[in-house]
Amino acid sequence: MSPSTVVFITRISVAFLVLSIIFFVFSPFSGLERMIGLSDLEAHLLAMFSLSSLAQLSVPWMRRRDIATICLCFAAVIEVVQPIVGRDGNLLDFFVGGFGVFMSIAPMVVEEIRRRARERGRKVRRSRFDMASTTRAGSSPESRR
Repeated sequence: MSPSTVVFITRISVAFLVLSIIFFVFSPFSGLERMIGLSDLEAHLLAMFSLSSLAQLSVPWMRRRDIATICLCFAAVIEVVQPIVGRDGNLLDFFVGGFGVFMSIAPMVVEEIRRRARERGRKVRRSRFDMASTTRAGSSPESRR
């Protein structure tokens, strides 16, 4: 499967997921998540984790923190609008959703840190190798005197 196909499929999935979240959050079906064995907090965590993960694939040119910010804003809007439509707006739901977003980007952030550390390690080894090779070649400051 080509990368453009993956991006297209994930964009459709993100749109479907956003519409599903909006439907279930603002509909009168409070407690529907219990039918599949999830608590309210688990449902928020899973929804925001899934949304953030799919969004990472659907817009690969965007920075991770921008995607995370958009997902967090979406979670905040949900909690602000819920009381308007007769549901409970809960700060804990927002924090749990935020943790779901964090869980989705944490492995990528760790991998980015590892990549930078490997690059830095390669530079240090190269500079040590260069210093050692110039010393062996007789171009050290002591041999020039």
